[in-house]
Amino acid sequence: MSAKTAGDRGNGGRGAVTVTLPLEMIDRLMQFCRDYRLTPDDVVERALEEYFREGDMSH
Repeated sequence: MSAKTAGDRGNGGRGAVTVTLPLEMIDRLMQFCRDYRLTPDDVVERALEEYFREGDMSH
């Protein structure tokens, strides 16, 4: 996944976040991205949006 500097905010004001995943999950993520022609950044961003959108925000 791409890492950008804190001063680089050309993507709508989003900040950079580093996510560490187990190797098995990385393999599954990469396969999913190949199958659906998506970037890992997009998949992780959408997953986090859904996670925080559901239910209360006490996660």
